[in-house]
Amino acid sequence: NLDILSADFIDKVPVLVIGFDCKGKILYWNKKAEEVTGYKKSEVDKKNVSFLSEIFIQNKEIIKDTKNIDYSLLLFRRRDDNMETIIENKSKEKKNLIWNAYSVKSKKDKGEITVVLAMDVTIRKLLQNDIAIKERHIKTTTMRLKKYISIDPQTGLMNYRHFMQKLGSSFYESFEKGEALSLILLDIDYFCSVNSIHGVTQGNQILRKLSAILKSKIPKS
Repeated sequence: NLDILSADFIDKVPVLVIGFDCKGKILYWNKKAEEVTGYKKSEVDKKNVSFLSEIFIQNKEIIKDTKNIDYSLLLFRRRDDNMETIIENKSKEKKNLIWNAYSVKSKKDKGEITVVLAMDVTIRKLLQNDIAIKERHIKTTTMRLKKYISIDPQTGLMNYRHFMQKLGSSFYESFEKGEALSLILLDIDYFCSVNSIHGVTQGNQILRKLSAILKSKIPKS
């Protein structure tokens, strides 16, 4: 029952409090509502709740400027499931709100009124987005590092360390499944002579070309 709560108390609570009757007339608009929306209570006094369509930008199609509609049964019907929405304040800044709506009896206002309680979570959303970006960056960097430490930069093939790890896991997998495992060994004839006569640079080119051929001919699986 709102009748036992003073206007001073409602003004001091740290969440937005917006209240209106079944005809859509705005009755409550506390200090937090002023702070977040940018609209003073004097600006919304005696306004219809359709005024909120200027603020709740995600719900403009729901709120209609019709005097005979019970607005508490439209957008702000009884909710206790932490709805999330975006509003646009007087300065055209977008804010993220989590809100609930309740039907409350009031003898003072002769009937039931709908009270919307909302919390500004804009900063939390920004922090969540920032954390998500950093997590993606860390994930990408980790994948690159794993690739960097497992791939030979000259040939683009797995290096000795990664090869031994893969060989061990492949042996275990073939044993568990009872399947055969094949291992092909290659040797480049006279490769030392190529390095000695034509230089290491030429030898590296041969390794890269051979690696490209192997990768194109051997299935990844």
